[in-house]
Amino acid sequence: MLKKYIPIHSEGWGMILLFSCVTIFLGIFSDTLALIGAVVTVWCIYFFRDQKRTPPQNDGFLISPADGKILPIRKMIPPPELGLSKKRYFRVSIFMNIFDVHVNRIPCDGWCQSFIIIQASSSMHLSIRLAFIMKEWRLKL
Repeated sequence: MLKKYIPIHSEGWGMILLFSCVTIFLGIFSDTLALIGAVVTVWCIYFFRDQKRTPPQNDGFLISPADGKILPIRKMIPPPELGLSKKRYFRVSIFMNIFDVHVNRIPCDGWCQSFIIIQASSSMHLSIRLAFIMKEWRLKL
């Protein structure tokens, strides 16, 4: 017997349960609403999937910490929330759309000294940035 499953990030189970309950509730009133709810529930499961990654085991690699499109890598002055000096550091930005796996990983060897979640919103959208400071990493740029 072939056993297949979709690994789900632990934070996603609450949302999946909520979407499933709403789908069942909508099904009481209409088959069409139940179908729409089922589609949205399947999308929720897809959104919170946590696929296994096997990174290269070589020193000096910088691995993308998230799925998505890597935007241009630039030297930038960091946001004041990080408490770093005003010198320029490399910034790696990744744009994730709603179909990308929304799990962030550590991109290189070393340890994470600190991280901060920065939320910015406008009338059009909500933008969330995750920034972390790595110490003792072995990457040659």
